[in-house]
Amino acid sequence: MKPHEVRLYALTLPDAEALARVLARNEREPGHLYVAENTYRVLRSQFEPLGEDEVAEVVPPALTTAAST
Repeated sequence: MKPHEVRLYALTLPDAEALARVLARNEREPGHLYVAENTYRVLRSQFEPLGEDEVAEVVPPALTTAAST
């Protein structure tokens, strides 16, 4: 990838599962970036669905689930 290129990924897991993973990561990896539940919710509220003109690689839930364990 060139320095000026952007790669978008569309994660397709439910929001509740994403939050649960963030909170579990907080417990599992002390000393790493801590993301409080409220911080997650504030940041999540800033995201919007990808537009039809935005090309993204879709990551199915099965792959995101396997990657988090």
